[in-house]
Amino acid sequence: MSEPAPTRAELLALVEALPAAAAAHDREGWVGAFADDARVEYPVGARAHTGRRDIERFYDTFIAPNRIRYHRDVDIVSGRTVLRDLTVELTTGSDLTLGIPAYLRYAIDDGNRISELQAFWELPGALWRFIRSGRAAIPAGFGIGRELLVNQGPAGALGMVQGLRRRTGRADRALGDALLAALAGGDQLAVRRLLGRTPLVSIGDDIPVGLDDLGRRLRAATWAKRIDTGGSSVVATCGGDGRGVLLLDFGGAEDESGEPAISRLRYYIQHI
Repeated sequence: MSEPAPTRAELLALVEALPAAAAAHDREGWVGAFADDARVEYPVGARAHTGRRDIERFYDTFIAPNRIRYHRDVDIVSGRTVLRDLTVELTTGSDLTLGIPAYLRYAIDDGNRISELQAFWELPGALWRFIRSGRAAIPAGFGIGRELLVNQGPAGALGMVQGLRRRTGRADRALGDALLAALAGGDQLAVRRLLGRTPLVSIGDDIPVGLDDLGRRLRAATWAKRIDTGGSSVVATCGGDGRGVLLLDFGGAEDESGEPAISRLRYYIQHI
């Protein structure tokens, strides 16, 4: 007999174990929340950390030396996925504090461990805020660089730098803008033109949704807090379904004419 699916409260408790362990500097509690073959992208666009040893190095580099607090706005549970709209407050060992707007996506496996953590935040913007901190950024920068090199070596440092390269170009972002306008404006012909060749359109990670249904749900919706990182764009939505999050993956996709195309669309809402 199969185990009953975890409740919303149980899934939120699983992901809440991470900030709790980080606050307590509990390395085993933090790393142990992940499956043995889990994948961490922090941020999306930088080199991924895969497997326990890699995730331990990630913890030693970014969690252990710092103080991290989450200021949550909305938590969405869809199937076995939790998506959090929040601001990450990072305080370095030298007491420099940065607020980083972010979305965090957690996928939970059948053993109730985290199989995937994706952090959508913009590394170039965070770096710019860091630099504008003035003299306080100097010791903090040295500290972060030292931890990267000690724990992950030159390859790890270069992997983090990959996050500075935004793989969504101007044409991708214009396509995303056009789609958001078409959805909010109820222009189904434009939605079909912009998404007609997108192979994966879903509510959450894995519930297929038709374009007519998607358009109905997002008609007259408003948008906020857009984040472009790696090959993805993420925006907060407010419409007939209440608060939600729309995740667009580009990933270098092109249509038959060679124009940018959306390779995957996921719409996260609390209730289907």
